[in-house]
Amino acid sequence: MVTNWSNTGNNRIHLKQLLQEELKEVYSAEKQLILGMKKFAEEAISPQIQSTFLGYADDGALQIEKLKMVFSNMDLPAFGKKCKTMEGLLLEAEDRIANFAGNAMLDAALIALVQKIKHYEIAAYGTMHAYAQMMDMDNAAALFNEILCAEKSADQQLTALALNFANRK
Repeated sequence: MVTNWSNTGNNRIHLKQLLQEELKEVYSAEKQLILGMKKFAEEAISPQIQSTFLGYADDGALQIEKLKMVFSNMDLPAFGKKCKTMEGLLLEAEDRIANFAGNAMLDAALIALVQKIKHYEIAAYGTMHAYAQMMDMDNAAALFNEILCAEKSADQQLTALALNFANRK
């Protein structure tokens, strides 16, 4: 059943609650991911891929600062709700690292996993961007869109790395 969105009353309250839950989860996800990217960089074989993953860890720190601004704009304390999706993706990465340690395909396996993570982030930030737009939260929408564009760019960068570098070994 499809319902029509109405930017009034209970719908607005519930959408704001939904945005808050998403915000808490993605805040947790970014914190988890910074540590994960550093671990991936340590495990990667190629210096180029190591550098790329360390760059993503730095990007995560910047994204956390943007999320803190959204929390502040919503008069909420900046804290996370354990993101089980990110936790699962990072556990999958640990398994993949263990299975491909010392193997020339480790970089390709890491790129594939980081792309899965980026796709999760694209979905999360795209959703929060839409919610913020629907609620006329222009500052939050702009911040979410900035992060969304960065995640899409990272996804394209990973595809290029996979096609032009890691998968050719």
